[in-house]
Amino acid sequence: MNFYLLILGLLPVTCGFVLLIIPERWKKLPFLVSFAITTIVFYYQFYVFLFKPSLGLHFAVDNLNAFILIFAGLFSFLTLIYSYAYFQRSITTMWGYILLTLGVANLTILTTNLMLLLVFWGFLGITLYLMINYASPQAASGSKKTFIIVGGADAFLLLGIGILWKLTGSFEFSKISTQITNCPTNWLVISFLCFVVASFAKAGAFPFHTWIPEISETTSIPVLAYLPASMDKLLGIYLLARVSLDIFKLPQYHPLAQFLVIIGAFTIISAVMMALIQHNLRKLLSYHAVSQVGYMVLGIGTLNPVGFIGGLFHMLNNAIYKSCLFLSAGNVERETKTLELSQLGGLSRVMPWTFTAMLVSALSISGVPPFNGFYSKWMVYQGVISGFSSPQLPFFTKLIYILALTAAVVGSALTLASFLKVIYGIFLGQKSEFVAKVKEVSKGFLFPVITLSILCIVFGIFAQPLILKYLINPVKLNNQIGFWNPGLATLLILLALFIGGLVFISSRIKFRTADTFIGGESLSDDTRPRAGDFYNEIRTFPVIFRIYNLAERKLFDIYEICLKITFVLIRFLRYLHNGVLPTYLVWCLIGMTILFLKMIR
Repeated sequence: MNFYLLILGLLPVTCGFVLLIIPERWKKLPFLVSFAITTIVFYYQFYVFLFKPSLGLHFAVDNLNAFILIFAGLFSFLTLIYSYAYFQRSITTMWGYILLTLGVANLTILTTNLMLLLVFWGFLGITLYLMINYASPQAASGSKKTFIIVGGADAFLLLGIGILWKLTGSFEFSKISTQITNCPTNWLVISFLCFVVASFAKAGAFPFHTWIPEISETTSIPVLAYLPASMDKLLGIYLLARVSLDIFKLPQYHPLAQFLVIIGAFTIISAVMMALIQHNLRKLLSYHAVSQVGYMVLGIGTLNPVGFIGGLFHMLNNAIYKSCLFLSAGNVERETKTLELSQLGGLSRVMPWTFTAMLVSALSISGVPPFNGFYSKWMVYQGVISGFSSPQLPFFTKLIYILALTAAVVGSALTLASFLKVIYGIFLGQKSEFVAKVKEVSKGFLFPVITLSILCIVFGIFAQPLILKYLINPVKLNNQIGFWNPGLATLLILLALFIGGLVFISSRIKFRTADTFIGGESLSDDTRPRAGDFYNEIRTFPVIFRIYNLAERKLFDIYEICLKITFVLIRFLRYLHNGVLPTYLVWCLIGMTILFLKMIR
C-alpha cells in the first residue's frame, strides 16, 4: 500500500478503532495519542497538497481535492482540542470517532474509484450517526432521522454508480469520463440526479436538509461544528463538484446545471427565512448552515470558471466561519447554560474574546467586506451575472439566472439582519440577570475560535494573491467581472477608522456611563428589549404566514413526507391482510387474471 495512504487513511482509522476499546476512565493518554495522530496526518496532508505525489492505483491528488484534504485535517485538529476542554468527562470513544472520520474522509477525497467512494461514503454515514448519538442521549431521535435521510441518499448513490458501470463498464473516474459521451442521455440524467441526492443529503441542501435543524437542539457543540458545519459540507460539495466537472462534464447552461442554480437559489431564501424567526442560537445557526449551501450549489451550477471556483471557495469559507460560530456558541452555552436569545445580553465585556470571534464570523457569513464570506459570495454573483450576460440565451434561461442573483443578494442581506439579532441579543444591550456571574472561557475553548476568526480575516484580505492563486485552482480563472481589491479596501477601512478615532479624541467629548433607559426610566430585566422578539412581525404577512405554518407542520420535510406515505402504505397492507379467507381468494383471482393476460399477449 502507498506510504501516503497508510499515513492519511490507515493510521487514523487503526488508531480510531483502538481508542474505541480503551476504557473511558482514561483521558490524557488517549487525547495525547489522538492529538499526535491528527498532527502527523495534518503534516502529510499539507505535504501531499504541496508536492502531489503519486498515490498508486485507485487514488490520486489533483487541484480539486488537494486543498479540501488540508482543511479536513485542520477541522479535525481544532475539534479535537475544543472537545477536550468542552467535555467534563473522558470521551475516548468520541476521539476515536473523530480519527475514524478523518481517515475515511481522506480516502473519500483521494479515491478515483466509484466503488471505493461508495464504501467510504457509507462508512462516513455510520460515523455521523454514532457521533450525533454518542455525546447526548437526547439526540436519539435526530440521529435516527439523520441516518435514514443520509442512508437513503446513499442508496441513490449506489443506483447512480450502478448505472454508470452498466453504461461504461468501469468504476474509474477517468475511464467513465472518456466513454460517457456515447451513453444514452436519459440514463445519464438519472445517474447524475442520484449523485446530486447523495451530495445534497451530505451537505444539507434542500430538500434533504431537515436533519441538520433536528440534531442542532440536542447534539453537542463539537459534533455540530465538526460534521454539519464543516466536514460534511466539504465532502458533499466536493462530490457535486467532482461529478459535474470531471465525470459528467456538464456544459454551461445545461438543463441539469440550471436545475442546480434553481435549487441553490431556493435553498438560500427558504433557509434564511426560517433562520430569521428562530429564538435559539443552535436552531438559528443550523438554518444558516443550510442556507449557505445554496451559495455553493448556485456557484457550481453556473459551470463557468468564476462561479465554479466561487462555489468551492464559499464551501471552504463557510466551513471556517460556521465552525467558528458554533464553537463560539458553545463558549456562551458553557458559561450561561442557555442559548435562548431572550435570556442573554450584555456579554461583550465579560467574554471579549468570544465576542470578537463571533463578531468576525458573523460579519463573514453576512458577506461584509473585507472578510472571506464577501469575496466568495462576490465570485458567485459574478458567475451568475456571467450566466445571463450572453445575448443568445433564451428569455426563460436569463430569467432563471436573474432570479437566482436576486435570491443570493437578498439572502445575504437577510443573513446580516439575522446576525444583528444574534450579536445584540447575546453580547450587546442590557445585561440579563439570568447571566450575572459569567466569565470568559479557558484557553482550550478560545484557541479554536480565535484561529478560525483569524482565517476569516486572512482569507478575505489575501483571497486574490494567495488563496485563489495557490490554494483553490481546479480550473483556469479568466478575467473577472468588476473590480474588487480586498487589500486596498482593508487599508481604506482602517484609514477611515483611524481618522474617525482622531476626530473623536480631538473633539474631547465628555460622556458618562448610565443604565439602559427609555423615557428617562431605567429598564428592569422584565421590560428590557429582547432579541428573541426581533422580526416576529414577518410572520404576520399573509403569504409568509401560511408558508411558516406549513413549515412548522413539516410539510416541507422530506423525512416526514416519506414517513406518512410509509404509514399509509402499511395501513393499506394491513387492511388487505385481514385474515378473511374470501379476501385472499379475491387476490389470488386477480393475480391469476394478470398472469393470464400477460401470457396471451
